[in-house]
Amino acid sequence: MTTNPQRLPTIATNKGKIPAVVGWLDNGVGPSLCRALFKHGVPIVALVRNKNNVECKTRYVKHVIEVPEGDAGIIDALNANSNLFPEGAVFCPTNDALAHIINSQQKRLSSTYKIGSPDPATLALLGDKSKVNDLLARAKILHPKTCSICSKNEIPAIVEGCRYPVIVKPSVKSTEWWDALHKKAIRAESPESLIRILNRCLELAPSLIVQEWIDGPDSNMYSFYSYVGKNGNLLAGLTCQKLRQAPAATGVGSIAMQCEEPRVSEPSLRLIQESGFRGLSSMQFKRREGTQDYYFIEANVGRPGLNTPVAEACGVELQYTMYCDCADLPLPTDRYVRFPGAKAVVWKLDLNRSLEGILSGEISVLDWLSTLTGRVRSIDIHLDDPKVLSVRLIRSVKKNTRKMAARLLDRNNTRTRKATKA
Repeated sequence: MTTNPQRLPTIATNKGKIPAVVGWLDNGVGPSLCRALFKHGVPIVALVRNKNNVECKTRYVKHVIEVPEGDAGIIDALNANSNLFPEGAVFCPTNDALAHIINSQQKRLSSTYKIGSPDPATLALLGDKSKVNDLLARAKILHPKTCSICSKNEIPAIVEGCRYPVIVKPSVKSTEWWDALHKKAIRAESPESLIRILNRCLELAPSLIVQEWIDGPDSNMYSFYSYVGKNGNLLAGLTCQKLRQAPAATGVGSIAMQCEEPRVSEPSLRLIQESGFRGLSSMQFKRREGTQDYYFIEANVGRPGLNTPVAEACGVELQYTMYCDCADLPLPTDRYVRFPGAKAVVWKLDLNRSLEGILSGEISVLDWLSTLTGRVRSIDIHLDDPKVLSVRLIRSVKKNTRKMAARLLDRNNTRTRKATKA
């Protein structure tokens, strides 16, 4: 692990497969992408913002390069390390901000890096949640009332025109947003709460969107995952349903299941065709409770999502298809659903979310267990990656031990103060 490219040997191809460069490894999406490519023999170099992250212990990655500046330092880091890839490499972004940055610099990077993205204007149109409304109208796709805001001067007009509750989220999710809030969106129940949220969140993103809330539980959330190749053809695609989110209502999917729902897949394909999009994407929809109306919520484009491994769980090598198309290799044969109803779970998120639901009476233990039946793939815990497991366990024990020691010390101090007063 190093930030100095001079200390790393060049990364050779493996049986005709050029390396994949994954940015970032230290988030929930990067490790799954690395694993999906590693099993096909792809040599992987991963970029991280912090080399002490537990994921740096993974055996799926050949080399780890630290980029402390994060998204802002990615272009300099790629250029500085381009000598490692004499035969080129496929670059794979794992968050929205990075996908936008890389896509806008395609010409500058193209001598070394192959990128599975469309032209910058197309990705900006779909990926920026503040710009997609006109496209949705042309494609005749239902969507909630949405408005964008860039400055605090616009707050009064926005607050006045909303129908509550509403959801607030960044037009393009960044690392700074996630690090500060640890959630992808915030729900505002009233004008007063919306004012507080907007004043805080405008400091974390250059622009925000305020979106009408669509009634319905987390299980009414659906996504269409796909990869459209350089030739414009759909090379792989599937629909999945979120069974739970963490946190509830505004979080990320903690467990998702493959399903067939043409009222999600068909509008998604129309949107892709209307925009001329190329690359990886997930189109998210939500069914309004009590109806069969599915509303477009957002598009995550140019990169995989947290629940993308549900594709591999049901037999679709979605992420490897992306790599092969970029690297000009034969496409995998496994691009169609072979295991209907397969699921993918983020154990760290889902155990906490399920416990909260059980304690609150929202779900029963039997209901929870029923969602874990059938073919289930783990997104975050892998027995074949023992170093990550052991380090994660050791750090968890140390953290909980420190918390327990602090509580005992605080309890003893409280008792001492009471005894002194007496």
